[in-house]
Amino acid sequence: MTSQIFTPAHIAADLVSGTAQKLPLYAAPTVPIPPNPGELDGPLPFNQLTPAEAERLALLAEECGEVIQAVGKILRHGYESRHPNGGPTNREALERECGDVYHCIWMLIAAHDIDGNGMSQRADDKAKSVTQYLHHQPGVRIDRADKKGGAA
Repeated sequence: MTSQIFTPAHIAADLVSGTAQKLPLYAAPTVPIPPNPGELDGPLPFNQLTPAEAERLALLAEECGEVIQAVGKILRHGYESRHPNGGPTNREALERECGDVYHCIWMLIAAHDIDGNGMSQRADDKAKSVTQYLHHQPGVRIDRADKKGGAA
């Protein structure tokens, strides 16, 4: 029997077709993760990470670095700029890299490295707390006079 691998694309396809399971946002689907033969042979390194855990974290770090690089290009050259030799726009590159990070997050959730519900709750909390620090987002009112005793 082959095990099915669930990805955001699989879940989106299930949602469109109406066959998706009712799961909370960011809940990891139940997917058997086959052990890597020999992965746990011998003592774990000082950080107590298995090779599979370390690999997932390394992939996430790499993809986050690529998002940072894409953001830097947008800040320098704008969303619609592209390499002089062609290729995707900076906006398209950012979309691709954010998708790669999104996939890494799903990998961490599926492997039970992080709790998807806890991550979702943190995102909700951040949405509420970050507004006081934003200056240019439509629909967000920042009233600093109440907090600092002076004019905004």
